[in-house]
Amino acid sequence: MNDMNDSTYPNLAAYKNFNPIIKFKPPTIAEFKARCAVASRSQSERKDSSLQYKILKSEARLVQAVFEANGFAMTEGHSWNVIWSNGNPKAYVYEGINPYQRVNHFPSSYEVTRKDKLCENVGRMQRRFGKGNFDIIPETYILPDDFNNFYTHFMQLKSQGIASYWIVKPNALSRGRGIFIIDDIVDVPIEESCVISRYIPNPFLINGLKFDLRIYIAVTCIDPLRIYVYNEGLTRFASEKYKLSDCKSNRFAHLTNYSINKKNEKFIQNSDANEDGKGNKWSLSALFNHLETIGVDCDLLWSRIYDIIIKSFISVEGSLVQAVRKLSCHRCNCFELFGFDVLIDSKLRPWLMEVNLSPSLACDSPLDFRIKSRLVADAFTHVGVQSFDRKKDSTFYRQKCSPYPCTCLLY
Repeated sequence: MNDMNDSTYPNLAAYKNFNPIIKFKPPTIAEFKARCAVASRSQSERKDSSLQYKILKSEARLVQAVFEANGFAMTEGHSWNVIWSNGNPKAYVYEGINPYQRVNHFPSSYEVTRKDKLCENVGRMQRRFGKGNFDIIPETYILPDDFNNFYTHFMQLKSQGIASYWIVKPNALSRGRGIFIIDDIVDVPIEESCVISRYIPNPFLINGLKFDLRIYIAVTCIDPLRIYVYNEGLTRFASEKYKLSDCKSNRFAHLTNYSINKKNEKFIQNSDANEDGKGNKWSLSALFNHLETIGVDCDLLWSRIYDIIIKSFISVEGSLVQAVRKLSCHRCNCFELFGFDVLIDSKLRPWLMEVNLSPSLACDSPLDFRIKSRLVADAFTHVGVQSFDRKKDSTFYRQKCSPYPCTCLLY
């Protein structure tokens, strides 16, 4: 497990015939606003540059601003250095790409980001190594296939007089869409494809509010597995006081999604990045500073969070390696920026709620911009994007790099 830092590649100068890796800088707020003000650039407005990026299925204003602040030009052609897509690209995108090109998704990354797949993969590891060793997600059933097992367990709890709440989530939606909480078997959607998880009734509260952590993870290689945990992230608070008794009726108290709570008149938006630790969205560093002041062992808490992250990827590592090899990708072609949503309960135990493909990079507040602009720049630095003379260097790469595994000097 590595944190993103400036010394990831300290010995690159020792390699001959190796183009230097670009160290990205975040854009200024003025550069970002200027990019947002332009709907799209015509071909004539695009700079002539040996560094090129391509955007698929996304506006990705922040990503574009980071690229252009570092001398990249947008292209619609095939000679891009980096392609950024909001969702998994089609298989043809990976076919025939050169070792210097980077794609921001691994094929089959949905194995960890779809809620049903995550449950299935973690469940397989629990059966193989024991539930206690992979007990990283709440008890979860995939519907409708697991309904009989869920029904049996639910009725056992009921016969023992144990009240239980369960949260229903669509398999592939995000931003809190389609989520609801139930405590009666008749409310279970038996004909829909979804997951149903045991609702954690005892979340750790701050100022009476429930919250979760958005932790950003960059995976730059899957074989061998190389994971970076960004040293900053977001703490997202519900906008109304937590009471278990109203969990079925008050989304603003029980769901921490920003997209939901920002619609509540009680939501307090951040207006100054330097005024951290206030309102309904904090940085991770503000959260952990607060936890330290109340006596929480933050090193122990982080070690438990790292354990969740590592085991999540171990559970899907085989599937991702197989998918990369199937498409004959070079070992360093693909990377991924994930958003891990983690909930801490009252016993300071972290639980993985879900893993987000293409986590939101919207900058609705100064705090968002400060964290996410630096995140994207640092992630691109760690991916190892290189300047590339397409005529001069193509022969070198054809001779030195086989499809898989490749002799990539980054690792």
